[in-house]
Amino acid sequence: MKMQQFELLNAPPPFFQILKNASYYAEKDMRKRIELKDIKAGYSSTKNLEKTRLLDKLSSHHRLFYELVKKKKEVNSGELWKIYLSECKRLGKQPIALRTYSEYMNRLIELGIVHWDRALVRGKVRIFRLN
Repeated sequence: MKMQQFELLNAPPPFFQILKNASYYAEKDMRKRIELKDIKAGYSSTKNLEKTRLLDKLSSHHRLFYELVKKKKEVNSGELWKIYLSECKRLGKQPIALRTYSEYMNRLIELGIVHWDRALVRGKVRIFRLN
């Protein structure tokens, strides 16, 4: 068996989950066929499935950054770092280094979990928000 096929069996793409949910909605309405409205409902119920799977594979610090951005809606990089340090202190966690923070945020951006814009201030300040 090829590696790609094995990965497909291990982690089905969201398409199959959408179809599964769509069939559930059609069956719930006692219909024998899946309609477009069922697919739309199935899609909306699995929108965050991929994001959740990606976050599960990342470290607790990645997830903490995600949760902080989610909570604040929009936050600049300096403010996020300060909030992160105070949250680590509150949780009794050892915070990561500032350089590692930058790498972790870049990883969240690469994965499409967090979006960023350059802040209209001096320096390398970014504004983070969720996609």
